[in-house]
Amino acid sequence: EKISIVFQEFSSTPTLPISTDPVIPLWLYIVGGILVVIIIVLLFMLMRRKTVEEEDYQEEYTSELELDISQLTQGAETEVELQKKQLEKMAEEKPEDFAKLLRSWIADD
Repeated sequence: EKISIVFQEFSSTPTLPISTDPVIPLWLYIVGGILVVIIIVLLFMLMRRKTVEEEDYQEEYTSELELDISQLTQGAETEVELQKKQLEKMAEEKPEDFAKLLRSWIADD
């Protein structure tokens, strides 16, 4: 087996193909920027929706609580008013029994 090797002298410096194009194309930067903006907008909308839902829930809870409180106070007022009317009626119809009732309340205190 014979191997032949050919030697040549370099006449000039070797040139590598250098590209002036960026490694990442410009359109890729643009698409990435648009995607980042879309993600930020979606996150903002999601956070805003959560706060709106929480406010609605708080308003509903507050209105229900106020309704319950108003019903309780109305119930208490009507009960107090009913007792007051009964006492007034008793004072008009049976003043002696009313006086005895007042004396018993004073004696209890």
